[in-house]
Amino acid sequence: MAAKFKMTGFARFLLALIVIIPGAYIGASYIKGEDGIENAKKLIGISNTSKAPTNTSADRDNNTCELQVKSLQKQVKNLREENERLRSEIDNLQK
Repeated sequence: MAAKFKMTGFARFLLALIVIIPGAYIGASYIKGEDGIENAKKLIGISNTSKAPTNTSADRDNNTCELQVKSLQKQVKNLREENERLRSEIDNLQK
């Protein structure tokens, strides 16, 4: 009869650390707003280096600014038209 395989407390501790530490690292990376799995791959050295360029935050900020400028220009145009209309109404009432 074969002997039963018994696990010591230290072996259980090591197995728990093998699961807990990478999980904590990935979770902390996600909390910081990074890709935890990609960070872990870079740390180990198995990451894919040929990455397609992504939309950076500077590009998004630039797009957001352009949208805001267009919106504000439209608002200025509308306000100028309203101002001109009100001036003409005032002129008509004064006559």
